[in-house]
Amino acid sequence: MECLVSELIKDDIDIEGVSEDEIVSALEIVGRDLVYNNFIFGKDVTYKEFLERLNIYVDIIKKCKMAAHQK
Repeated sequence: MECLVSELIKDDIDIEGVSEDEIVSALEIVGRDLVYNNFIFGKDVTYKEFLERLNIYVDIIKKCKMAAHQK
């Protein structure tokens, strides 16, 4: 059974207009940042904090796509 990442987070984050590949890329960036923060600073992160950071990256992706579309 295949499960897309977008299916797991669609209820928590507005991902309309963002491709699965873009979501996976954002997850990799956010995940790497959180892992580094945990190893270096010993900071644990809640799922809510993770979603907040992921939402920032998803919003950036949307804004970049809108800007490219307007040109």
